[in-house]
Amino acid sequence: MEFEIVVQRSVLLKTVMSPMHLKMAGFYASECRKIENSFAECGFDYGYQIRNYEWLQGFSASCFMSCAAFMESAINELISKVVDESEGEHPLSKVITPDQVQLLKEEKEKKNLFDKCDRLAEILGQKRMDRGSAIFQNAAGVMAVRNSLMHYKPYLVEVERTNGFEGDEVDDRNHIVSLEKRLKGKFEDSAFFRNDSQPYFPRKCLGAGGAEWAVKAVQEFVLEYYKLIGADSGSLRRICNIED
Repeated sequence: MEFEIVVQRSVLLKTVMSPMHLKMAGFYASECRKIENSFAECGFDYGYQIRNYEWLQGFSASCFMSCAAFMESAINELISKVVDESEGEHPLSKVITPDQVQLLKEEKEKKNLFDKCDRLAEILGQKRMDRGSAIFQNAAGVMAVRNSLMHYKPYLVEVERTNGFEGDEVDDRNHIVSLEKRLKGKFEDSAFFRNDSQPYFPRKCLGAGGAEWAVKAVQEFVLEYYKLIGADSGSLRRICNIED
């Protein structure tokens, strides 16, 4: 009697999410621009504004959320590649010790993105990114908007009655004032609220200008970080549609 021996080997698959997050961020930003362009084409019609301002803010808010998710995913995917590829195919796997791999496994579970980035650079013997640099500050600004959206609490804000909008009663928005000081001037205000006294966040911040700025900011941060620690950014540059 003959027996046929069949050896089956399992295949390990890893799904990366950063390309999806960045593509969705770009889509949301383009939708914001379409809405603002249509607003200008119709002569800044108040009726159009009323019908579409929630769509504009929704697309812009979604863009900021996707941008933050892109940064988180890109850094976590980098750490995962170094840690999980036991054969050392990833360039960084060749320059770290087993003890460092264990440290990376622990860091992968940390919550704060920027602290995680600092720790990874430290483990690899590289210099940390300058937190005072424009690239870092812009990325931190994106994350600040994301956090404000995720943990949003209604604020009472005193504003003038303009364009049919009624202001609320008192100013109780210290956090929002801080956000405005951090971001004002980095991108154009929403076309819907550019010329009135509506609060900066969420009204003026969430528009086409903010969305487009956020997409650019997170790409620059992740690419700069990969460069800083000596990681191969080829696939990342393709995701960002950047030619070498």
